[in-house]
Amino acid sequence: DRNLLKREHLIALNFAAQRRTNGSRGKTLIICGDSHSRIANQKNAQGEEEFWPSLAALLKRENPVPRIDSAMVEFHRGTFFGYGRVNEFNGPKIEEMELKQLVDGNWNWALNLPIAKAATFLAEPKGA
Repeated sequence: DRNLLKREHLIALNFAAQRRTNGSRGKTLIICGDSHSRIANQKNAQGEEEFWPSLAALLKRENPVPRIDSAMVEFHRGTFFGYGRVNEFNGPKIEEMELKQLVDGNWNWALNLPIAKAATFLAEPKGA
């Protein structure tokens, strides 16, 4: 979708401007969804390409000097807040965190976490 690509580009430009303005020379952590954090554009499980370039790919292309690493974070079971309620999900059970370096993937790292706990709110978020 053209609007998604435009938004990724605007986010990347904003990040670069903020980094220049604030004079950040150290490491910076950006937390975003998996589609935004891909540094390669391999096909998904259905054999389709996702929208490209992603935020991480744009940052890597526009800022060749700092190293850009990207991690796919996956929770294996737990709860999440969505559709106005807390939902449960179950995947393969793991006992502790697993961190794996990936070669030739959409991300540099895979971080598998045993459990997620839904965010809790004093009031339901607007637009939830």
